[in-house]
Amino acid sequence: MTINDLSQLDLGIIVGLLEGEGYIGLGLKASGTFQPVVDISNTELSILNFVHEKIGIGSIQTSNRNKPKRSVKPLHYFTIRRQEGIVAFLEIVLPHLISKRRAAVLVMKFCKLRLKNRRHSKDVHIPKNFRRYGGKGFKSLREVVKELLLENPNLDYGIIAQKLGITTTHLYEILYQLRKKGVNIPQRVGSSPPYGEKEKEIYNQFKMLRDV
Repeated sequence: MTINDLSQLDLGIIVGLLEGEGYIGLGLKASGTFQPVVDISNTELSILNFVHEKIGIGSIQTSNRNKPKRSVKPLHYFTIRRQEGIVAFLEIVLPHLISKRRAAVLVMKFCKLRLKNRRHSKDVHIPKNFRRYGGKGFKSLREVVKELLLENPNLDYGIIAQKLGITTTHLYEILYQLRKKGVNIPQRVGSSPPYGEKEKEIYNQFKMLRDV
């Protein structure tokens, strides 16, 4: 079963759990990266197994915070962190949400912007006259990386490395060498594209909503 195969009854149960026991959020990590998340918590694992089985995405974890209190049941979490999964889930439940509707709209908007940047990276054209070590009539790996990232510094490093047939670590080594030679390729946290003003504005709107 996939998320699009939900019956109206199952959808109603999941929306009720999300409204009552769930969280739709956009956090800011110490590293400066944003983390969108959807989760539902419950002490009954069978309930979260039902949600997981019905929508076919996400994962389940168990918190140990209640471990010292043997009389208290452990708390379980059903969580969706992948942006593709968050968008797919929220598009289904959004029309039925009440108290969490505004949060869902903002988080889905953020995820769609980030996914748009990733799709742009996947569409980047790698020159046909490319060889890892260059040669007569061919561009070297370093030359291709330089051209790609000077033209568009917002590309996803992980996707570009995959398209070039190298590891992300190897790509970082090339970037380090290029910067040593004075090539102006901005530093960033992680391999994902840097955050634009639109993403930052969405986070600020979410923060205001959370602080109300």
